[in-house]
Amino acid sequence: MAIAALMALAVVALEIFGWNVLRGPIATVVEARTGRPFAIHGDLDVDLGLTLRVTARDLELGNPPWASPKRPMLRMRELELSLRLPELVRGRVVLPRLMLDQPQVALLRRADGKTSWQLGSEEGGDNNNLPRIRELVIRDGRVELEDAVRGLNLKAAVSSSNRLDAPLGQQLRLTAEGRYNGQPFRLTAHGGSLFALAEREVRYPLALDVRAGDTRITLKGSVGADAAQALDAQLTVRGPDTADLYGLLGVVLPNSPPYSVSGRLRHAGNTVRVDDLSGRIGDSDLAGSMRFDTGGPRVRMTADLRSQRLDFDDLGSLLGAPPATGNGETASPEQKAQATQLAQEGRLLPDVPLHADRLRAMDADVRYLAASVDARTVPLEDVRVEVQLKDGVLRLSPASFSFPQGNLELWLTLDGTQDPAATDLEVRLSKVLLDQLTPQVDGVPALAGTLDGRASMAGRGNSVRDFAAHANGRMGLAMNGGRMSHLVVELVGLDVAEALGVLIGKDRPVDIRCAAGALALRDGRLRIKSLLIDTEDSLVIARGGVDLATERLDLNLQTRSKDASLLSGQTPVTLSGPLRQPAVGIKAKGLAARGAAAVALGALLTPVAAMLAFIDPGLAEDSDCAARLREAGAAAGDAPPGH
Repeated sequence: MAIAALMALAVVALEIFGWNVLRGPIATVVEARTGRPFAIHGDLDVDLGLTLRVTARDLELGNPPWASPKRPMLRMRELELSLRLPELVRGRVVLPRLMLDQPQVALLRRADGKTSWQLGSEEGGDNNNLPRIRELVIRDGRVELEDAVRGLNLKAAVSSSNRLDAPLGQQLRLTAEGRYNGQPFRLTAHGGSLFALAEREVRYPLALDVRAGDTRITLKGSVGADAAQALDAQLTVRGPDTADLYGLLGVVLPNSPPYSVSGRLRHAGNTVRVDDLSGRIGDSDLAGSMRFDTGGPRVRMTADLRSQRLDFDDLGSLLGAPPATGNGETASPEQKAQATQLAQEGRLLPDVPLHADRLRAMDADVRYLAASVDARTVPLEDVRVEVQLKDGVLRLSPASFSFPQGNLELWLTLDGTQDPAATDLEVRLSKVLLDQLTPQVDGVPALAGTLDGRASMAGRGNSVRDFAAHANGRMGLAMNGGRMSHLVVELVGLDVAEALGVLIGKDRPVDIRCAAGALALRDGRLRIKSLLIDTEDSLVIARGGVDLATERLDLNLQTRSKDASLLSGQTPVTLSGPLRQPAVGIKAKGLAARGAAAVALGALLTPVAAMLAFIDPGLAEDSDCAARLREAGAAAGDAPPGH
């Protein structure tokens, strides 16, 4: 009875002298619980009843000692709360209403991970001890965040008028803008009532819309109360280039044409999954699934992707080349500008820089299959790619391109731990019919035959152009049997065809008994060591090479007749100029005689024999191509120079 009397007396005294006398004791309690300076600079009012109504004005909660003391972590114009006393007696804290007027929050995270918002003990609290809030109202809230770990700086405006039964979009509303990894962005979020996060039986509804330049990410779903069921949402991502997502999401993806993809996003613990992925990249469809494991030292991505139809020029973007930009093609304004610049420079090889630091930021294991391919005049049937990225080293093992007959395989190792990046490239062409690759009229191909080839290259560079300009290696091509049709005359012109000794009638194609070439690559200069084409009547010899640094071609094709009475007076054909648009011509006869006299057929045949074994040991053992070239060389060697 005495205690009740004392309490009543205290309440009467507070009503007479004012509740402001409690500001100091309240600040002492808050400081002890949070370890931060706290003050109520304005008035403190309490309305008594079974439901207490408390109003405090001009509140301030300070930063930790390591942060700026001049700027508090929290400043608020007014705090209003109501408290149910009967529930408090039962040990439950129930707030029918909590109102925050003009809260201003400044949050910091240092590079070492220390945060300004960690209050008191670092041990997590029990959700069951959190107050139950029936209505939360935020008026004109402001949040500023500086996160050195994620490279994130943002300023946000927050407001809410939250009842648990209010529809999504009328509870929490947040708009923000800032920079993430140096990239500016804008964010709009609509969420459920914030106190619903404390209700384990209620999933928290959330919708996000993030825009950075022309990249847009939208998400609509819900968040669970524990890590096992954290996030389940529908995700849509669209933009001009998937490589731009690194700045927003930290995901390492190659360059691409404009894209739009959607999928079901689920985040639980250290795993993020995107299932039922579907959409388009450029003019190619894309489907599959992706998984991101974030528990290790680096994020690890596992992806299984597929296309029903791949537009082949979309693959060029993987190397930094722009996709096709003609009518009906999908390309961003930046890629169209890049294509225009390459055309103006007369260049083919792109110089888009490789971000080697990104290769060190993530590990990956990706499988991709294109069931059909639109490659215009090239009849590719399917494309299969396997990619591994580990410890900064990217491997293709392999990328396979299938033709109706034959295939092309490519192996690549790109070491991003070195600067410039070190690249090893191996390409193999196996049993590919030239009929599939050359122009046809009325079903007749310009060239027919089976082609094999191999290229081995190594070099350093932070772009395709830089790598090519410094690469070393060797290449070889071989065709064992084939033919040229009258279309060759139409393609290269009558005078050039006569010079090559392939003046062909419509009813008489020229048989190619054998063709083989050996090329050496040194410091970006590709030189023909030997390139021979053996027909029934003559031997065509190619010399010269390509400077990959300047992308200029300088080739001479000379014909030696096996019969001095046939095809006399032939002069060398030149193929020169930029790789993008080389010119075909006839060399002057005076120069032709000197050039032909300088050709030593024996010296040309030796590298061809070695190259056949390099392309495929079976070619050297089972093919009679080398023997035919030696036979042709002997016959042509007996003819006068220039024949």
